[in-house]
Amino acid sequence: PDVDKNTKNFYLENIFQIAAGHEFVLAAGLRDLTGTGAAPEKMVYSWGRNDYGQLGLGDGSQSGGLESKPQKITFTSDRLAGYSDNQGRKVILDVDGKFYAVDNTGVKLDPDPENPGQYLDIRSDRVITHYEEAKIVRVAAGTDFALAVDTEGTVYTWGRNIFGQIGNGLVSRPGSVANKEILYTKPTVVTALSQLGTDLVKPEFKIVDVYAGSYYQDQPQRFAAVRSQRGDIFIWGTSNNVQVKKYQSTDTGNVATPNYLQAADVVDLALDTRNTKSHALNQRGDLIY
Repeated sequence: PDVDKNTKNFYLENIFQIAAGHEFVLAAGLRDLTGTGAAPEKMVYSWGRNDYGQLGLGDGSQSGGLESKPQKITFTSDRLAGYSDNQGRKVILDVDGKFYAVDNTGVKLDPDPENPGQYLDIRSDRVITHYEEAKIVRVAAGTDFALAVDTEGTVYTWGRNIFGQIGNGLVSRPGSVANKEILYTKPTVVTALSQLGTDLVKPEFKIVDVYAGSYYQDQPQRFAAVRSQRGDIFIWGTSNNVQVKKYQSTDTGNVATPNYLQAADVVDLALDTRNTKSHALNQRGDLIY
């Protein structure tokens, strides 16, 4: 990005990936934090058209229009980082299921004046939950949606969802709610994949790459895929595309949650944007389509 290297507001010291969608761009790289004692920070920027929230910048005035300069995307994971109260104090969830304020050493605060040795708990609706900010390692840009995966294998999607390409089990048709289409304008965790990684016994299961597919054949097609460290492929989106419904026993309409594709030991995947065939490369060097 053409920016001021002194302020480093948008400066990526080492860009390791660029992904281009339909009139929008994603750039993933490292922000140099030299002099702060911290390691370089993984960051993702977006710019271009934002009709459907595909830039991932959030709700409100940032939806629609376009951004002519790179804007930072914020990724919040589903991994718990801790709790605080409205006074900014650290809060813990104790074994009794209640929240308590503590100091930096973990000692409880707010002793109960009526019950010596006891402490006043904090109502759950006054507790602020904090989640880890994700460190993104791969991004993918579709026509009007995008994906990313972080260092822990958590997958994020955002943008349009008319074919279920967000992967949350829902399909957002135009005019479906108050004559408006529901858009996902900031990164959303694909919880089905996070739960799958937790449920599996084998610890090496982790999503390491993401892919976006889209093309026009009689009608628009939108679909997404991810690849795990051990070569599993999961795919979802419009089932008019045989790549998505190939292993469905019946035509179930749009596949709005990740669907396991029967292809093992895959090391790379290319989603075709011109026809119904995609290609995968396995560890033996075989090309699968």
